[in-house]
Amino acid sequence: MGYIKKKICAASGCTGYALPNSSYCEKHQKVVSRDTTSKFSKFYCTSWWKKARKQFLMSHLWCENCLKQGKYTPATLVHHSKGFIDWNSFCDISNWVAWCDSCHSSYHTTINNEELYKKSNMG
Repeated sequence: MGYIKKKICAASGCTGYALPNSSYCEKHQKVVSRDTTSKFSKFYCTSWWKKARKQFLMSHLWCENCLKQGKYTPATLVHHSKGFIDWNSFCDISNWVAWCDSCHSSYHTTINNEELYKKSNMG
């Protein structure tokens, strides 16, 4: 019989084991799934987004959140710092920051994009 190596959950600070065919444990998988199954998931599939994201990350090599802590971690994704609620707010480049997977996963375990947008635009 073969040996199956268990992966640690990808959520920052979590020491639980990831579910089969996932990067997250049961607790964090539920939170991560919330955004990827949202009504906005279609935005991430557009050719415009794929090209714009790639260009942004080519000019923003380091995770901006890690840099604040003096760490140099390669940026792997674009985070919408003020969240988004529609195509226009999704495409607003002034709302983008380069983050690593760990910072992004850790952040979105507590808030989704719609909640962040509403919170950022209050008052």
